[in-house]
Amino acid sequence: MTQFKDTIKKSYKQLSSEERGQIQSLYEDHYSIRAIAKRLARDPST
Repeated sequence: MTQFKDTIKKSYKQLSSEERGQIQSLYEDHYSIRAIAKRLARDPST
């Protein structure tokens, strides 16, 4: 008997230079990682 695993393909989108600038600016303004992620609609682990 063969077992098949359900696989979910995740697509990744790199940060744009604009997003990187926003992150840097918000980080310098002492925003938390989670607050920055929420503002950019990104996962905090990004």
